[in-house]
Amino acid sequence: MHNALSALHLYPMPKRIIYVIITSFISLSAQTIYEPIYKTDIYNFLEHLFAENHIQLFTDIRPLTRLSIAENLLLLKLRKDELTDVEKETLEFFDEEYAFELKYMSKDTSVINEFLKFGETNRLQLFKYYSKDFTFDYAPIVGIQYELKNKTYHQYSGVRFKGRVGDNWGYYFDFRDNLEKGNHLDAKKAFTPTTGVIIAKSSKTSIEYSETRGGMTYGWNWGEMTMAKDFISIGSSFDNPVILSSKAPSFPYFRIEAHPVLWFKYNFIHAWLNSNLVDSTTIRYTGVSSTLENRSKTYSRRAKYYVGHSLSFEPYDNWWLTFGESIIYSDNIEYIYFLPVFFRLADHYNSKGGADSGDNAQLFFNTSYLWSSIRSKLYLSIYIDELSPESLFSHGNNAQVYALNLGARITNPLITDNYITLEYNVVMPYSYMNGDPAQTYMSSGYPLGAWYGSNAVQLFCSMEQYLPHMIRLKGYVDYVIKGAKENIDNYYNRVTTTYALLSGDNSYYTELGFEGSYTFIHDLEFLIQVSYIPTANGRFSKEYNITKGLTLGTTLRYGI
Repeated sequence: MHNALSALHLYPMPKRIIYVIITSFISLSAQTIYEPIYKTDIYNFLEHLFAENHIQLFTDIRPLTRLSIAENLLLLKLRKDELTDVEKETLEFFDEEYAFELKYMSKDTSVINEFLKFGETNRLQLFKYYSKDFTFDYAPIVGIQYELKNKTYHQYSGVRFKGRVGDNWGYYFDFRDNLEKGNHLDAKKAFTPTTGVIIAKSSKTSIEYSETRGGMTYGWNWGEMTMAKDFISIGSSFDNPVILSSKAPSFPYFRIEAHPVLWFKYNFIHAWLNSNLVDSTTIRYTGVSSTLENRSKTYSRRAKYYVGHSLSFEPYDNWWLTFGESIIYSDNIEYIYFLPVFFRLADHYNSKGGADSGDNAQLFFNTSYLWSSIRSKLYLSIYIDELSPESLFSHGNNAQVYALNLGARITNPLITDNYITLEYNVVMPYSYMNGDPAQTYMSSGYPLGAWYGSNAVQLFCSMEQYLPHMIRLKGYVDYVIKGAKENIDNYYNRVTTTYALLSGDNSYYTELGFEGSYTFIHDLEFLIQVSYIPTANGRFSKEYNITKGLTLGTTLRYGI
């Protein structure tokens, strides 16, 4: 293998040919540990090098496996002479982060057994172990955040570990316990891209909640199977996926991915959502009469599920098309949805007529294209709700319920190590809603798609600059218009023949922001965040309690 890679370095070839040769020398049946989608540093780095035509990349469905990320890092190492100094430094940083994956790919049979040291991989962790048959690394998590204007304080702590067993099995776990304190807390986190929370304890000035991710994975040379509780993103958007996002808290799911050839991918997900609805048939009275905590009765929540699958094709180099459908259903597991067939047929099978109108079906489409001559990635996502073929072609009510994301990321437009992101998003009235509250496109009270909800338009622009020594600067502008809050009765009463975008009184929101981060060593990071909101009227001030003005926040964290 060493001689083959050396030859590739001496005699440059197109990236696709190099990738095929690399994968032919490497057994890809390894652990399939997923890299969280909130680790934007590695995803942005790969997107940046993809736009410069150094690697092949498919990120329309995330997360990616750590092994697939390491494959791209290996390819970049072979093309290192073509990178800028900042890109080379960043590549070396990520080589240390994914050292175990790179060692496994090179069939390294050495053993690493280190406690609280940088060691052979130059990567500080509490404990790490590597062998050809088993890996394990363990690290604490701690973070402190303080916002000056509202004097709010956020601390979290936890643990995480990950590893593999043999060539096929992988495992990972990430737990974080959170405490937020202050007189002006955003407890609901309704209007923010930040993931929503399930509050465990609360008072007038504090909330407590936890976050848990983890799972078991099994991989083979053309696919992966996962049982996990985690986030999944569908759509090319860098700021706000309208199809499936990380706005709702993570949920448990079963997932299968298949990629038998480089130009085709199949993705299947069955997830267990949180309906927030009490199942009255499960209420039990306990006889406990405590006054400090009410334990007089117990109950269960109504079961709610998400199932979706998609087909992704690359008809030409760097142009991907993804077609998919999903169903939200409730109460009982429907085994027909585990069949890899058209879900709409299964929905008709489950529909009994009358009040039983079946389940809540959606269609979605995503396309992304790298325009390599101008180093730009162009993308489009469409989410279609309340699918009805009859009304779709007759321009009826249901045909008006959709969400759309149109965007572009331009790499090095004026200077090196820089990129600009532009996005235009539309979410029509009544999107993500349903007449049955157990079948809304939501989990834990948060939308599965766009974080700002329905009947809205968003314009988003950001510019990010990489500097030496792992310094990143980002400026952004976020502009949102929302129409009036919809009444679901009006939809089913057909009050109007169409549902115009931004119907009702409009509310306006504008935010100008700056973020800077400095990474001291792996996982140890300092951030500063400045935000100025000149406009926040109507629903933004009354419903979301957003105040105008300047805010300044700082964060110090270990374990991102």
